[in-house]
Amino acid sequence: RRVLFRSGVGGAIYLTAVAMLTLVITYTDLRWYWVPDVGVLCLAAVQAVALGMHLVEPDLAVSAGVSLFFILIYVFSRGGMGSGDVKLGIVLSIGCTGIGAYGMVLFAFASALVIAVPRRFVRGSGYVPFAPFLLAGWWVSLIFYKEWVRCVLPVSL
Repeated sequence: RRVLFRSGVGGAIYLTAVAMLTLVITYTDLRWYWVPDVGVLCLAAVQAVALGMHLVEPDLAVSAGVSLFFILIYVFSRGGMGSGDVKLGIVLSIGCTGIGAYGMVLFAFASALVIAVPRRFVRGSGYVPFAPFLLAGWWVSLIFYKEWVRCVLPVSL
């Protein structure tokens, strides 16, 4: 059985670091439509330390699949998704279990769609900063992990 993260002091520090970076990246993307590479790099370092300390136990095959998915969207969307969003999605997938990574992606795209469609009709532009939705998807997959698993898989945790 895979766990999303281990608790304790290390887990608390990990979540605090991710929360602080969530605020910085979200603010920057909402304010300037830009995902800062420094923020994503710091998040990558936090994820690498958490992985090395076994605070997170991702399914690396699923993380690779999510990474490929974001890269393909970037390549084929012709500017529909920024490179910062791609890098952020790849880094966030490292902090998810397999099913959590799917949940993160589904929540991010579904919630962004709910905002983008009305904006398209009201403002004539459906562009929305995507990083806040990716980060929200990561937090939702973390907080509601067991509920997500129960919904998708017919097993009892």
